[in-house]
Amino acid sequence: MIELKIKEGHLTDFTATVRDSDNAVVDLTDYDAVNFVMVDLSGTVIVNGAATFVDKANGQVTYNFAEADVADPGKYKAYFSFSTGGVKKLASPTEYFIINITEDLID
Repeated sequence: MIELKIKEGHLTDFTATVRDSDNAVVDLTDYDAVNFVMVDLSGTVIVNGAATFVDKANGQVTYNFAEADVADPGKYKAYFSFSTGGVKKLASPTEYFIINITEDLID
């Protein structure tokens, strides 16, 4: 399972390559929108915001974390949600990936 570690308050730009179960890159050309979704371990949505396609043919998307996204240390689950014409069509990964926001000890 993929785990992204971020220090509290650090505005990380996160780029991911979407792959299928055979580890092949997924062509995202058919999708017109992508959201990044992050929830806490109880299922409360922390982030549901627009992500950006970097290279659709090579399955690359990016999300730029905002201050509120990384304000609270803890463990979170996340995924990308792809849609066409406002209809959700694909979630990747289907099992989530983990985001671990660790405490920043220096102000």
